[in-house]
Amino acid sequence: MLPSMDSRIYDITRCQYGLIARRQLLDLGLTDRQVDHFLQWGHLIRVHRGVYALPGVPVTWHQRLLAATLALGNGAAVSHRAAAALWRIDGTGRDLVEVSGELLQQTRPGHVITHRSTDLGPAYVTKHLGIPVTRPARTLLDLGAVSSQAIVDRAVDDALARGCVEWDELLDVLNALGRRGRRGTGRLRRSLAERTGVPSTVLEAEFQRLVARHGLPEPMYQYEIRDEHGVFVAKVDAVYLDVRIVIELDGASTRVGRNALLYDITRQNRIVQCGFLPLRYAWRCLVGTPQHTAREILRLREQRARELGVATAA
Repeated sequence: MLPSMDSRIYDITRCQYGLIARRQLLDLGLTDRQVDHFLQWGHLIRVHRGVYALPGVPVTWHQRLLAATLALGNGAAVSHRAAAALWRIDGTGRDLVEVSGELLQQTRPGHVITHRSTDLGPAYVTKHLGIPVTRPARTLLDLGAVSSQAIVDRAVDDALARGCVEWDELLDVLNALGRRGRRGTGRLRRSLAERTGVPSTVLEAEFQRLVARHGLPEPMYQYEIRDEHGVFVAKVDAVYLDVRIVIELDGASTRVGRNALLYDITRQNRIVQCGFLPLRYAWRCLVGTPQHTAREILRLREQRARELGVATAA
């Protein structure tokens, strides 16, 4: 048994799957020499450099995950495939110990897959079951760096279906971290671009982000078009009044069947009769090929300006 002076040691190990780090022991007031004696006497068992377990504590996958984060320190967190498994996201299994951190130590923990990351923080890391882990949206981005497109697609499907992650969270992590060249970005972006049934509010928010990111002139949103007699024709997602261009965003339609198709055709024809050029963009256009979509809108604005003989906004 460890000296009774430090029942606090048991308080810590009770919350850490029987584990304690050397730095935690030193914070309790023990000396390096005392810690070494505990190891020598078998009161503590070395798991990794600077990480110990109480004798007789069962070795579990959860314990191995936490031990790896304690060994790496510096804000390390379970990540990638191990994080997906910890969140119980479909398509992943509990076999790997995979951790991200700044990894400043010369010696890495044995049997642990490590990734260097300098952008972990409260926005992307939390605790789950007492273990530091990347949040689900960040996990799915990282998963794309080490897994196939099929696994990422399956994981995204499951995480969204179970409410483990929201659309806005996935878009935010892509916008914040999905820089060109970052591993995993392409697979997550492709997976989102293939989605159907995207909520209209999410679709509109992503179009607004596209406008801001690519320097497009700001359109008017949710604009009501009326004919020359003031009769209501349609309420459109966005419009450039200066060049008479309407932008419609095609998400999950609640209208099905032949009547729905007739309604859409009639509505679009009436918009054209009012002098507008309608453009339609699906989720794939906004998330999968945003640069192409932005360039197309700019090109058509310039073309319409020449046709109408008007000066466009800068």
